[in-house]
Amino acid sequence: MSSMLYVYVIVTTTPFIRLLYAFFKIAGFIMIGSGMLSGQYRPLELPKSWKFEQATPAYSPDQPTHKLGDFQPGLQVDVLRVEPKSGKWEVQFKRYGSADIISLIDPPNLSLVDPAGFSRIEELIEQFPLLKKQLEAADPWPEDSRELVRRLLGAADTYSVTSGTEKAPKVVRLKSAAELSRFWGITPLAVYLDCSNSDSLKLVIEVWNKGDAFQSSVDPTHAAREIAANLQSIQSAFRTTRTDSGASSAASAITAVRMHEEVSLLPNDLRLSLRYNSGEYLILEMESVDRLADQAPLIYQPDQFDALMASRVKRSEHGHIYVSQIPMIDQGEKGYCAAATVARVLQYYGYPVDVHALADLAETEAQYSESDRGGTLRNNLISAMRRICSSTPFRLKEITKAHPDAIRPIIEQGIPILWFVPGHARLLIGIHPENNEVVFSDTWGPEYAYQVGTWEYFHNMNQEMWVFLPQ
Repeated sequence: MSSMLYVYVIVTTTPFIRLLYAFFKIAGFIMIGSGMLSGQYRPLELPKSWKFEQATPAYSPDQPTHKLGDFQPGLQVDVLRVEPKSGKWEVQFKRYGSADIISLIDPPNLSLVDPAGFSRIEELIEQFPLLKKQLEAADPWPEDSRELVRRLLGAADTYSVTSGTEKAPKVVRLKSAAELSRFWGITPLAVYLDCSNSDSLKLVIEVWNKGDAFQSSVDPTHAAREIAANLQSIQSAFRTTRTDSGASSAASAITAVRMHEEVSLLPNDLRLSLRYNSGEYLILEMESVDRLADQAPLIYQPDQFDALMASRVKRSEHGHIYVSQIPMIDQGEKGYCAAATVARVLQYYGYPVDVHALADLAETEAQYSESDRGGTLRNNLISAMRRICSSTPFRLKEITKAHPDAIRPIIEQGIPILWFVPGHARLLIGIHPENNEVVFSDTWGPEYAYQVGTWEYFHNMNQEMWVFLPQ
């Protein structure tokens, strides 16, 4: 009796199937088309069963692109699994007195499942273009990061690569955030894509931070409340039993660096983290729920750490021995050189920390005008680094001997050196074994990532050197 309610079209030469198809056609149960938008507003979790609200195409398990027919509204199927290659759901329609039917369907579009619920938050989504693009993307987190850059940030002249290259971008920053990134009446300070970790692509929207506060008209307290309320409204329209997997990342973070985070889980594999610390920063981050859940917590293992760091030591064409693969953080115009430099080292070691959280820890002073860029007091920075070491398997050590024999062994281990020069903090990342030259790296973008100076320059500029060494 159930089969009378089931709409299923199969193209085959089997006489029985041809007869079954003819029966359904005469009975008037065959539906053509579905209106289903595949790849949009997909559920976060795989339910045990699914009831169709509209005609939905069914596909062959052996040929996922071959349409067999349509399921009618009102029918219910058991959901078995996600087909790995196509991403479709494998479902089972149970029939009494006949064999069950196994087929594939596109993941349901939640914007069509509850039209009334979706209409309440549709305008909120329209007012947030970057979120809308991700909710409606067939693949919100593609393997090729360049595809994500093009889809979200547009043509090459709208963004700049601040870390990596055009062919292999690591951090890509939107040049003008006013139009593309404006959402809910808020114009953020900056928008960028962090692709440095291929397993966890991340869209970062810096709404406000104290270092750039003089450039912003945003009231961070009001904006934080509005963003949180709007995200809660959107999340409530798409009910989910999925729980946040961010704990896997938080467990590996540095406990001394506080993460003030409020998480929303949305369809199409979207995790939105609203990070607000009064008087410090307001940041909205978007990343993959599934990829974050798959990431293993960072566990310090000395043998693996030593081998990994050593593998990053390279020799330039001019003979310089240097440490490669250090993430770039562009401090901009604000006096965040110390916070950015420490953050670069910790990210290089694998810790998911950002410059604003470290500026908070080091009590970095804000920039109040173009002429006053703020900065970090030396004692506050040393205290912050010691606190970091108290919650990580590293120890802070000062290099007091400004001599190649003291610097080269550290570089050859793949350990970058925190180098304090007058009014500035940077990284010492390399040395020439014969030509009395050093390689250093500043926090002003990729063009400053690799710079060469003479040994005389090093001596004239050097004030202090520090390193994070494994215990």
